[in-house]
Amino acid sequence: MHILLLPFGSFGDVNPYVGLGMALKERGHRVTVGTVGYFRDVVEKEGLEFFEIGTAEEYQQVIGHPHIWHPIWSFGHIFRTGISKVLQKQYDFIAEYYQPGETVVVTSSMGFGALCAREKLGVPLVTVHLQPSVMWSEFASPVLAGMPTNMPRWWKRFQFACGEWLAIDRACCPQLNRFRAELGLPPVNHLPRWWHSPDQVLCLFPEWFGPTQPDWPQPLAHAGFPLWDSDSEQQPLREFVQFIDEHPRPLVFTPGSANQHAEKFFRTAIETCRLMDSPGILLTRYPEQLPPELPPFVKHFKYLPLERVLPHASALIHHGGIGTTAQALKAGIPQVIMPLAHDQFDNAARLKKLGVGDSLSPTFFSAPRLTRVVQRLLTSEQSRAACKALAEKVREGDCFEKACEVIASAGSRQVVHQ
Repeated sequence: MHILLLPFGSFGDVNPYVGLGMALKERGHRVTVGTVGYFRDVVEKEGLEFFEIGTAEEYQQVIGHPHIWHPIWSFGHIFRTGISKVLQKQYDFIAEYYQPGETVVVTSSMGFGALCAREKLGVPLVTVHLQPSVMWSEFASPVLAGMPTNMPRWWKRFQFACGEWLAIDRACCPQLNRFRAELGLPPVNHLPRWWHSPDQVLCLFPEWFGPTQPDWPQPLAHAGFPLWDSDSEQQPLREFVQFIDEHPRPLVFTPGSANQHAEKFFRTAIETCRLMDSPGILLTRYPEQLPPELPPFVKHFKYLPLERVLPHASALIHHGGIGTTAQALKAGIPQVIMPLAHDQFDNAARLKKLGVGDSLSPTFFSAPRLTRVVQRLLTSEQSRAACKALAEKVREGDCFEKACEVIASAGSRQVVHQ
């Protein structure tokens, strides 16, 4: 079977698809990854076919604007500068490769062009959700920016409808529906309910992290966290080993692989290391955000695989992306999140409920406050026990094996199309 994978986003969004693609290829499937050219090397390095859907320059335009980190306007920005530019390219990619009975498409909630191709061409499509927050529920509702969750169900329905229109439908539907009209497809709205494939929804997070709700889309399957990181060059790894030999159990700080607006985050990180008398590791591909000189107990790396770093760390302070969150859960260390947008508020709330982390809003993200939160987590017996227990849970089972089974099964179904 030929599997077409269409991730959309940063490294945290693309890496799981690369790991999934490798697992599918090992099982005898042909795999082609269609995404922006920025990730070509990551994909081809693992022996997977690559199809460019958007240029590296277009990707930089999406992530370079501060609106990508706005709690309300981020999705509209991503649609205008990213999704809208690849609608036709996603559709054309699928149309070019689709062979009835031999092709399955796997995409995210942002694969709008792929969803249109499913309706028009009849190609089986699996929607992959890396995080629970993209599946609205009026029961155990995800934590979204500015929306309280401890409210009656009727009020949650109302506030979500308002937010859905304000932040998503208003920004996306006019252009999306013009594209659909060109294909002879009817208009759509309520996009957070539309972006789940009727063929199969695949949750790449465990049931205990995001339990299935009565109003979630069906058919639905959980497969655990897709823990895969691209390898680092050997020189940074050698420098990392040398640093932790001299400065054991550092605090690790990352604002996310795509974040170019984290100067305050890193200033706070360095001052927190001073206050705690702790070594620190700063991870960012954009070192211009850092001071010209770092203290000797703090070291910067452009990239290190978190699965290699976090087992040697005392705690992780980060933005709350789901991939980073999952790697820290696997490592069994406490986390502090400074949520900005997207799924980050919900991931932070789930970690706090599980007893393995806490969060500080950007307004209150200061070195003294962060020091108090980190020290409380590090000295808490309950937090230590919860981190250990969840690390064992994360390591149970094989996420990619289950995901491959679900995808192969979806490929055998007939799809009604227009």
